[in-house]
Amino acid sequence: MGKTLSIKARLTLLVAMLMALLVLAVFANLTRQSQSAQELAAAYTHEALAPEAAAARADKVRQDYEAALWRNVSITVLALGLCGTIALRLTRSIVAALGQAARLAEAVAAGDLRHRQGEDKRGRDELADLLRALDRMSGGLADLVGQVQAAA
Repeated sequence: MGKTLSIKARLTLLVAMLMALLVLAVFANLTRQSQSAQELAAAYTHEALAPEAAAARADKVRQDYEAALWRNVSITVLALGLCGTIALRLTRSIVAALGQAARLAEAVAAGDLRHRQGEDKRGRDELADLLRALDRMSGGLADLVGQVQAAA
């Protein structure tokens, strides 16, 4: 049975999907803006429209263009804020777990084979697997040293 995606991998995929949605939303708004620009050009060059009607149409198109521009800005700010928040939380969780692993490795390197991770290691991602493996390594080394001392 294969491993399922960890929470961190899922969050990374979520950030990627949000960025893809951002690109699609901005592209859709840019398409609307392009259509508005074409309508604006048509309003200025259309011979059948009276000058007042052409000016009114041009104003409507300009308002639509500005609304689309603000939608682009709003969607971009919202998506970047959401993606930034997710990325920050993801980074903090990875850094915290790697810090725990580094502290355990430093303790073992300094000769403290009794050092264990006091924090919860019930996670199901790769970093939790690493912390459990380091704990088992430290315990195994402590047992080995104890056996050697008992035999001496």
